[in-house]
Amino acid sequence: GKPVIDHVINRLRAASGGDEVCVAIPADATDNPLAEHLADIGACVTRGHGRDVLARYIQAAYETKAQVIVRAQGDNALIDWHTVEAQLAEVENNPEVDYVTTDGLPDGCTVETFRLKTLEKLDFLARNDDMRKEVTLYLRANENPFVVKHLKADDSLRWPDISLSI
Repeated sequence: GKPVIDHVINRLRAASGGDEVCVAIPADATDNPLAEHLADIGACVTRGHGRDVLARYIQAAYETKAQVIVRAQGDNALIDWHTVEAQLAEVENNPEVDYVTTDGLPDGCTVETFRLKTLEKLDFLARNDDMRKEVTLYLRANENPFVVKHLKADDSLRWPDISLSI
């Protein structure tokens, strides 16, 4: 079979409205095989800080000149590309929106969409290691300084109590 990351990338690429899929991984030598595999399948790779995932996301956004970022995790092989499309459309159609999430999806199927300026604001606000490791943890705990849009998952996909993460 294929590595899980291939499924994640293919599902993200299936969504219309996105420009490029970039995988942000640690610069540690232990991740060299992953970086080589990603290069072999033609995926953009950004390598950065091992524990500061927020910094890696910002680095990837700057390197790719992205203004809108879809955050997907490499162990979430069952991402719904229709959810990606709906979130991208929400951000594109509403310039005031900083962050979009879809409520009700099983763990392992979720993505988040936000603007570069949202990452930059999080970079300033998220000071502890946990909040930098989880990228949007600060935002989800403190929505106030952000304009957040919660979309509702389609009824056929609403299984919030199960986990499909690998």
